[in-house]
Amino acid sequence: MGGGQGAGQLAFWDLSRHTWIDIHDWVAIALTVLVVLHVVLHWKWIVRMVKSLAKEVSNRRVLNAA
Repeated sequence: MGGGQGAGQLAFWDLSRHTWIDIHDWVAIALTVLVVLHVVLHWKWIVRMVKSLAKEVSNRRVLNAA
């Protein structure tokens, strides 16, 4: 067989399984970097929201206990 796919190998859009695995891995790395960057850039907002929610829950408990 020439430069084509061997017996039992899958191809989609003329890309081999191993090429798709490489693409998948690089996309996963890129998305992980973007998520981490997003969290870092919005860290102050995240902290403020967590504190606000914690304060709100605490206030509810005090009101319900009274």
